[in-house]
Amino acid sequence: MVTLRRFPQPKRSWFLADRAATWPVRLLAGAGALWLLFCLLQEALAGRVWFWVVPGAAPPPVLLGVPVLLLAAALAVRLRRSRSRVRWPALMGVLSLAVGLDQSGLTLAAATADRTVPPGAIHVVAQNTEYWGSDVDPDRFYAYLKAQHADVYLLQEYLHWDESAGADGAREVADTARLKREFPGYQVVTRGELVTLSRFPVVAQPPVGPDRALRAAGDEDWAHVFAGAKVLRTDLAVGGSVVSFYNVHMLVPVAYGMPLQDFPADVHRRQRDRRAQFDGLTEDVRANANPLFIAGDFNTNAGMGDLNGLRGLTQDAADAGDTVLPMSWDAGSRHDWWRFDWAFTAHGARTHRYALSSPEGTSDHLRQDAWISGPASGGTHG
Repeated sequence: MVTLRRFPQPKRSWFLADRAATWPVRLLAGAGALWLLFCLLQEALAGRVWFWVVPGAAPPPVLLGVPVLLLAAALAVRLRRSRSRVRWPALMGVLSLAVGLDQSGLTLAAATADRTVPPGAIHVVAQNTEYWGSDVDPDRFYAYLKAQHADVYLLQEYLHWDESAGADGAREVADTARLKREFPGYQVVTRGELVTLSRFPVVAQPPVGPDRALRAAGDEDWAHVFAGAKVLRTDLAVGGSVVSFYNVHMLVPVAYGMPLQDFPADVHRRQRDRRAQFDGLTEDVRANANPLFIAGDFNTNAGMGDLNGLRGLTQDAADAGDTVLPMSWDAGSRHDWWRFDWAFTAHGARTHRYALSSPEGTSDHLRQDAWISGPASGGTHG
């Protein structure tokens, strides 16, 4: 009599039963686990730990695209190998996508936004001018600005750059006389590299953040003001009420061309200075009871965490935009994968329409156009 001996079955892996399909599923599971770990670290460290500003600068499309690719690959493996169990790679893809949605700056409200602009709305243009249009003819640059016919302009990089000086190349521009000639009827306010032009009367210009110390000390040295005044607040008289406009240009988090041995210390210093500016702006917005509008080049993504406090107090103007994933830099290139330019409203101000528009060759940042209103209107729209 022959006795049949039963051999033990191969041990099942923790994510599938078909050993022939182990390697593709294990590969997907490993990639999914690593990406999920990155997303969780991003959520925990962004805006809290200075060195995370570097990995935190991942382009928003990547934060959405990687989980989608993981899910697509898991589906492909499942269809090709019908017995493969891909629930673990799929689960990691779903979880990393869920975590990455907010980090990507996705604005789903824009998909259903009305965008109807009422008569009297205020047209605001915010623009990083790329060293005051230094790469284009000055007449063309001013013609471009004037053609926007905005009620309020919030302009950054009112400066020229000395390339031979490396990271310390900012140089003052003395163009106020021409600004007044080109924009008759506008109030012209400058502070360091920031320019605000307004059809409405300026009733106050309170300092914000580190600029308070400069104002208190009477320090008007341009280099000091350039470094310390990254937010220009102007309070404007609009239709019987006061509306605050914040013109913002935050320091870049990373200096290109920095020697490797100096890189960590420079990133640390920059993030410390940036944190002081972001905190100062957030504190001022919290204490300001006026309807307000904030816009400019923040040099930060949603995922970098620097805007967390401000976004908790305000409404993103892009909710009234024409795209659910707005990108503003690098304009005109194949890698305009970042949104560094932002706009917000709070305390009764509302954005009716928002758009990122071509700078027409004058800048590497898209132009921000917003049509807003507050408790009282008085703009030129309609």
